[in-house]
Amino acid sequence: MAFSTEYKELFGVEILHLYFLNKGESDFNSMTETEQNKQLEFYDFQNFMRIQPTLETIRKMNGHQMVFNNRSSGFAVWIKVEENDDKMPAIDLDEDFSLTFMVKINDYRFFNYSNLDIQNTGQLFYFSNRRLSTEPNSFPLINLEGDQNNIADSFILTANGAETVKTDMLSGEKSNLFGIITIFNTAENNQLNITTGSGKIPQNPKNFELYFENRQTFWRYIFQTDQTVSGPDDVKVEKSDKRVLVSKKKYPLTQRGFVEVQMNDVELPNPNAQQIKPDASSNKIYSEIYM
Repeated sequence: MAFSTEYKELFGVEILHLYFLNKGESDFNSMTETEQNKQLEFYDFQNFMRIQPTLETIRKMNGHQMVFNNRSSGFAVWIKVEENDDKMPAIDLDEDFSLTFMVKINDYRFFNYSNLDIQNTGQLFYFSNRRLSTEPNSFPLINLEGDQNNIADSFILTANGAETVKTDMLSGEKSNLFGIITIFNTAENNQLNITTGSGKIPQNPKNFELYFENRQTFWRYIFQTDQTVSGPDDVKVEKSDKRVLVSKKKYPLTQRGFVEVQMNDVELPNPNAQQIKPDASSNKIYSEIYM
C-alpha cells in the first residue's frame, strides 16, 4: 500500500515596507496590478530584516511536523495533514499552542527610512494575535493581510512585557532584537484564529501582515554659494542663510523612483536614506544634500 505525505500552509506573515514598494511619490497601493508586480520583482524583505524561529519554536515545529518557509514578501508555516483529510493537521494543536519568531534588523538605515520614532531604537516590538497580560487592552493585535495598518510605536512592549517574552529565549536569541512575532492557535479575536473550532485549517489560511510606512523628511540643500529662490520654487531659504535651502514640505524617502523638487526650473536631486537629522527644536526631521 502506498502512503503519501502532504503538507498544507497553516498560516503566513507578509512583511511589506513602502520604502521599497513605493516609487517616488507613487504609492504602492494606488498602483495598477502590473505596476505592483514590477515593484515586487525587486522586493525581498530579507534585505532589511531577518526572521527566525526560536529554538523552543523549532522544537515545537519538529514535534508537530511543521516546516518554516521564507519567501520574498514574508514567511509561512506549513504542517503535515492527515492522509484522508487535507484540512486536518496530522497532529492536533491545542488552544494555547503558539510559535515565536525573532525579528532582527540587518540594515543599519532601517530607522532612517521607516516611519518610527528614532528614540525608540532598542525598544522591543511585539506582534501577536493575543495580548500579553502585562499590556493594556489598547495594545494592538497583529494585522491581517490587506489591513494596511502601519506598524507604529504602539506595538512596543512595556519593560515587564519585554522581560516576559524573553523568559524562554536563549541569551544569544535576545541580542539585537527588534521584535517578536508570536502566533497562537486560538487568538484573542476569533478572526485571528489559526484553525477552526473543529481543529481544521481554514479554506483560506490566515495571512498576517507587518506593514511599514516609509519616512517623510524635509530636504535640506547646502550650497557653496548664495542662492536665489522665487515664490513658485519648491524650496526656500532657511534661517536667512542663502546657501542653505529647505523644501517647503516633507517628501517621502524611497529606494526607487524620483521626486520632483524644483528651483528656478531646475530639478534638484533626491537624498538617499544614508543619514537623517532630527531637529528637536522644530520637531522636524531633515535629509541633507551637499551641492
